[in-house]
Amino acid sequence: MKDDILIGAMVVVAVGTTNKAKVKAVEDALSLIWPNDTTIHKVIPVAVVSCVRAQPMTDDETIEGAVHRAKSALSQSTDDSEVQYGIGIEGGVNKVGDHWFEFTWVVIVDRKGNKGIASTSRYELPTKVMEPLIAGEKELSQVMDEITCTFDVRSNQGAMGVYTNNILNRSLVCTHAVVFAFSKFFVKKEYWY
Repeated sequence: MKDDILIGAMVVVAVGTTNKAKVKAVEDALSLIWPNDTTIHKVIPVAVVSCVRAQPMTDDETIEGAVHRAKSALSQSTDDSEVQYGIGIEGGVNKVGDHWFEFTWVVIVDRKGNKGIASTSRYELPTKVMEPLIAGEKELSQVMDEITCTFDVRSNQGAMGVYTNNILNRSLVCTHAVVFAFSKFFVKKEYWY
């Protein structure tokens, strides 16, 4: 809990990715949670696999990928034995009615097995993007690179940024989800239990 973390303490998290947009989202979220006090936070990127398809196609599959990333980041973090939290961030798509939506799930785990979970906002993806995903030919990042004629959209503005003219980029949208997922660890306990 935030109240339990002493001023001047260090909060160390391992995030299960080296994707710069996701890492920035975690850094920005921690700065929002502890903006003006002397609590220091450190983010350690850890390359892990999600153990789900390269392009998750349901909420459940995307959550499963985020859980695996969070647990793997926590257990595989060798840079710092003081890591308190593992964070998994996994993007996916899901069909609702006749429409396909893109989103990201965030899962945070601590060493006691507690878990916080949240998702980003969702927005509709066009048919021309979804057709190769549904066919299993490509993942969203590949399609977005082709559409935009750029490289590595996923680590920069993300599809979210492309479809909002970068008003809401991947890092910004994921920052909010990280704060929501982390809330179980810093909001008063009586609000949760």
